[in-house]
Amino acid sequence: MAVSRKALKVSTGDAVGILEKVCGALAGKNVNIEAIAAYGQEGKAFFYLITSDNDLAEEAISELGYNMEEREMVVMELPDEVGQLKIVAEKVAKAGINLTYIFGSISRDSKSAMIIMNSDNNKKLLEIL
Repeated sequence: MAVSRKALKVSTGDAVGILEKVCGALAGKNVNIEAIAAYGQEGKAFFYLITSDNDLAEEAISELGYNMEEREMVVMELPDEVGQLKIVAEKVAKAGINLTYIFGSISRDSKSAMIIMNSDNNKKLLEIL
């Protein structure tokens, strides 16, 4: 089953130590990072964060002076088995939904994978998943 979650998109200049600053600011406010994707491009760093408390996370990030916006994301858990994401991808394609990005991770202990997606139609994406 898929659910809608708010994620923070953080952008700043790309430099050594940015990840430590972001993680340190969140830890300082007792905010847990539940999911993260980050990359650097053309001198900028971008983070997508799903946290235990976005209000406190926004406060922590704003204290660093980084740019931030909230994004609606679709989050789902899948069994950690071959072909599970293929099934999801087929549903998304059949529904004519264009994914703008996707990231995820697995937990060997729980035998599941968390997949985070954004699309041109998150409402429809939630309905089909």
